[in-house]
Amino acid sequence: MVLGGAIILAVLIACCTTGPAGGQQTPAATTATPVRTSPVPMVTTAPPSPTPTGEVTVPGTTLASTPVPTVNMTPTPPPVVAITIQNGSFNPKTVTIPAGTMVTWTNLEAFPHTISSSVTPKFGPGKIFLSNSLEKGDTFSFTFTNAGVYQYYAVDRHSMLGTITVT
Repeated sequence: MVLGGAIILAVLIACCTTGPAGGQQTPAATTATPVRTSPVPMVTTAPPSPTPTGEVTVPGTTLASTPVPTVNMTPTPPPVVAITIQNGSFNPKTVTIPAGTMVTWTNLEAFPHTISSSVTPKFGPGKIFLSNSLEKGDTFSFTFTNAGVYQYYAVDRHSMLGTITVT
């Protein structure tokens, strides 16, 4: 209210001291008695401060601001595909997955198995992964990050073969 009155008073003073074209008025031929005026008090307030809710508070009003989006910094775990080792084979034998998927093999047989991704059933070139010896109930996991076709086998049983296609 005080600020509104100060603005109106400033406009009235400006209108009285300038002519219609914005220039200074020419004094009248008659002598005038000077009138004393007191300066208009200036009202200042602290700048608006943000509140924890993302709003700006001005005394007597509340102005909503644009909400700030939140970012979830928790990484999303990769999808997991399960392959079991039982009855002398991998189940399933063939899997197609997107890049970034983790494959977990679980040995359900009574004797140990070692899984290798060599191109041939030897520890030759092209080996991408090699598990430890998996006892009954043990697991081995590998995350496939690159597209391609990956063949793997059980080192102790070369007839146990599987294929993973990564898209």
